[in-house]
Amino acid sequence: MIYCFDFDGTLCTISNHYIDAKPIFHMIDKVNDLYAKGNIIKIFTARGQATGIDYKELTKRQLEDWDIRYHQLIMGKPSADLYIDDKSVTPNYFKAPLVFTNGCFDILHAGHIKLLREASTYGNVVVGLNSDSSVSKLKKGRPINDLHARWTVLSSIRYVWHIAPFDEDTPEKLIKELKPDVLVKGADWKEEDIVGADFVKSYGGKVVRVELMEGYSTTKILQSHLY
Repeated sequence: MIYCFDFDGTLCTISNHYIDAKPIFHMIDKVNDLYAKGNIIKIFTARGQATGIDYKELTKRQLEDWDIRYHQLIMGKPSADLYIDDKSVTPNYFKAPLVFTNGCFDILHAGHIKLLREASTYGNVVVGLNSDSSVSKLKKGRPINDLHARWTVLSSIRYVWHIAPFDEDTPEKLIKELKPDVLVKGADWKEEDIVGADFVKSYGGKVVRVELMEGYSTTKILQSHLY
């Protein structure tokens, strides 16, 4: 069978600059599995069609760096038996893993976006969002923005698939209800201290620690601008 995969938005994230795109690992695994089973894999992209800029070499380098197995790269849309792109309803085989992360997300900043973007490369991201009462127990004088406001901002971010508020001090109960395939936290957390890590690993799930952006934190923003 001939499969045709759209590169941007399906095998890598959509970015303002193609060179900054990040691989979507769960989709790459599916592509490589189909390749190994003898299917024909075509990769297509519309990069440069509107501007006339040639992005073929960059795309080939990214395919190689991310170890994506394919037979043909086409700068345009080729013929195929089945197209898979970020706008289509894909077969169950391509159903994304469930990814969980959590936090207060009180004043959204670039560090939050980095974490959510990288989390989305592993599958559909569910954000466990501390309720107002939960935040106030953890952080004196917070939240600055109430649950509705924080929900509204988070829901506008394309990397977020679903938002699940919780009232407890930790998301342990929520994690056990959802049973995510991947648990994501910032690298400032040691794995043994991450709530739910042992539970997720107990059934074969994965724990991912994302490197932080230096200098970005809600506390630092409040300290530098409000006090």
